[in-house]
Amino acid sequence: MAAFLQGSKYLQAVSLAGALSLAVTVAGCSTLQDIIGAEHTGYQSNGSYILSGQDRKLGCRQLRARSDGLISYMQALPARAMRESQDTPGNIAALFGRAFGGGGGGLAAVDEYDRSHAEAVALNTELAQNGCSSIDIDAHLGQADERMAALRR
Repeated sequence: MAAFLQGSKYLQAVSLAGALSLAVTVAGCSTLQDIIGAEHTGYQSNGSYILSGQDRKLGCRQLRARSDGLISYMQALPARAMRESQDTPGNIAALFGRAFGGGGGGLAAVDEYDRSHAEAVALNTELAQNGCSSIDIDAHLGQADERMAALRR
């Protein structure tokens, strides 16, 4: 009987280890892809953005609407980053991010701006490749870029 219980505990431990391994793999899938350098849809570790297959099937009007919405969203991010910089960090991770966060100072709004900018560039490239009129991203985001640059210092 003792041998059976030991075998049962062994099976439980192996099953638990397998389940945890699978959960970590699924949860960290994009991180794992970033580590091994595999391309995936979305934001890339090199700062670029890869559109999904669904995004690439969008027509000019739909791509333009996504771009316009993203640019409007980005124009509001410098104000959010400024408020965020004035708030007390909510946890230890945010505190360390502020102290050692690099160019964005650990501000989530600055990171979101960078990710959104990469997506806007990818959408604009897709617009041009589809023969649609592209957007002058720099003209639309000039003031927002300047405000974000000031926050990065």
